[in-house]
Amino acid sequence: MNALNLLDTAPLWAELRGDALHVFNGKDGAELPLTLDADGRPDATTRASVVAALGRLAPRRPWQARGVLWCAVPARGVVLRRVRVPTTGREALRSVLRLQVEAAFPLPPDELAWGWFEDGEPVIAGVRELTIAAVRKEPPEQWSEVFASAGLQTVFTLASVARTVPQQRGRETFAALDLSARTAELATFQGGVPGSVRSLPWTLDQLADAAARELGWPRTGFDQACLSPRDSLADPARRTALADAWATAATPLAEAVLAARPGNSIFVTGTGPWLPLLVQALETKLAPLLVVTNTATTVVLGRTDAVAGLQGLARQPGAGLPLRLEPPNTAAVTGQGGLPGVPWKWVARAAALLLAVLLFPYLEAFVGGPVITRRLAALKQDRARLGEIDRRLDFLGHLAAHQAPYLDAAFVIANAAPPGTKLDSLTLNRRGEVSLGGYAQPPPLAIEFRTKLIDSKFFSSVVVEELTPVQNNQRVNFRMTAQWKGPAEREALQLGPVLPEPPKTNAPAGGTNAPAKVSATNAPVAGTNNPAANPARPN
Repeated sequence: MNALNLLDTAPLWAELRGDALHVFNGKDGAELPLTLDADGRPDATTRASVVAALGRLAPRRPWQARGVLWCAVPARGVVLRRVRVPTTGREALRSVLRLQVEAAFPLPPDELAWGWFEDGEPVIAGVRELTIAAVRKEPPEQWSEVFASAGLQTVFTLASVARTVPQQRGRETFAALDLSARTAELATFQGGVPGSVRSLPWTLDQLADAAARELGWPRTGFDQACLSPRDSLADPARRTALADAWATAATPLAEAVLAARPGNSIFVTGTGPWLPLLVQALETKLAPLLVVTNTATTVVLGRTDAVAGLQGLARQPGAGLPLRLEPPNTAAVTGQGGLPGVPWKWVARAAALLLAVLLFPYLEAFVGGPVITRRLAALKQDRARLGEIDRRLDFLGHLAAHQAPYLDAAFVIANAAPPGTKLDSLTLNRRGEVSLGGYAQPPPLAIEFRTKLIDSKFFSSVVVEELTPVQNNQRVNFRMTAQWKGPAEREALQLGPVLPEPPKTNAPAGGTNAPAKVSATNAPVAGTNNPAANPARPN
C-alpha cells in the first residue's frame, strides 16, 4: 500500500441516471433511488440518503484530504460542438476555448458547465480541432453541493464517453447505445471523438410494453416469459413469436440508430432483464451492422458500464479523463483530464515538518553554539570568583553569629530611661557587662530606671552600686552595673522600633491619611524616654 494513501481519501466512481445514482468504491457499491422536485433538485430525503451512503462507502479520517467523486452524467441537455483553435499552451487553452464557447453556444460560459475532448489529432498549420461539450450549470452544481456535504469533491464527465473508453482508443467510428428501464441514450463517435449525444424516448420499459401489445399478452405473463424462457417458451413457435414481437418493438429504435450514421458497429450497454432479448432484435434489424455488448457476466451493485470505464482509467498510470465538465463555481481537483492525485500541498507540508524535526538538533547546535560558548566563558569567570565570595560570606556569617548585641542593649537602656534622666557614661563589652552612670531628677526615677531595665528581660541582673543625693535631695547621682542574658534568651525578645501593620485592603484605613495604629503588645514600656542621646562606648 502506498504510504501516501494515509493522507488521501479513497475515490468513488458514480453514474447519475434519471431515477437512480449508482456508486462504487472498488469493492462495494450502492444503487440509490432518486426523488426530484419540479426543478430537478433532489429533495431532503434523497440528499440525506445519498450523503449517508457516500459516508459509508468512502469514510474519511480527520487528517485526510477531501476525496474525489468521479461522476458520469446523462446526455440530457448536453450539446457538443467541434471547434478549431490555434495551438497554445495548456494554461492559455481554457481562455481561448472560453471565447469559442461564447460564440458557439446560446448561453454565456458562466451559465454552463463545459469541458473539451482532446482527441490527440496532429496539429496542421498551427491549428488543432477540439470537441467542446456544455450543459446548463444548475444540475452539476446541485449535485456538487450534495456530494460536498459528504466531504467529496466532484469531477463530472459524460456517461457515454466514460463507458466507451476502449472503443475510443481504437479510433473507431461507432455508435454507443445505453438502455435502462427508464432512460435511453445514443452517442456517435467519429474516429474515436464524440460527434453527437442525445436522449431517446424508447426505454426498456416502453419497448417491453410495445412487445407485449404486439403479442397481445398481459404484461405480467410477458415478463415471466422473457425472464424464464426455458420454462415458459418450450414451444419453438412461441419463441419465434416473442422474438418477432421484440423485433417489431425495436424498429423505431433501430431506425434512430441508423439515422445517426453509426459507422460499422454499435456498442450496446445498459441494465435490465430484457436487454439480451433487445440485443437479439437489434442484431436482426441492424444487420450487417455489428452489435457489440458487454461480455461481463457478473453484476456488481453500483458498477455500471460508465463506472467501470472510469475505474479502468484509474488503474492506468498517467491516463487522462477524456472529457471533463466543470461548473464555473467548482474548483478544479487536478489538471485538465487528470485522475485523482496525491494532495501534494499537504505532502509537502508534512515533508517540511519532518525535515525540520530531523534537522532541528543540528540547526540548534549551529545557531546556538556561539551563544553557549559565551555563556560557558562567563560561567568559568564566575567560578573563579566563587572562592573569594565563599570566604567573604563565611566571614560575614561569623560576624553575624558572634557579634555582641551593642545596639540592642543601647536600645533597651534608652527605652527604659525615665524623663529627666541623663547618662554621663555607658560602657559595654563583649562579655555582656554593662556599666552606666548619670543622674535622675527627681531621685525616685533612678529606682524606676532599674526596675524598667529588669522588666525588659534583656538583662539577667541589674545592680545599683552608687546612689548619691545632691542639691537638697532634688537630684540623685547613680551608677549601675548589669549583665545581659545569653543569645537563646535574647532571641525570644522583640527589640527595635515597632513597624506599622500593612493594610488588609488597598483603601486607606478609615478613609483617612492617619498612620496605622501600633499594636499594644509591641508598644514600648510606658513612661520611658527616647534612646539616650549619649553614644555608647563599647570596649
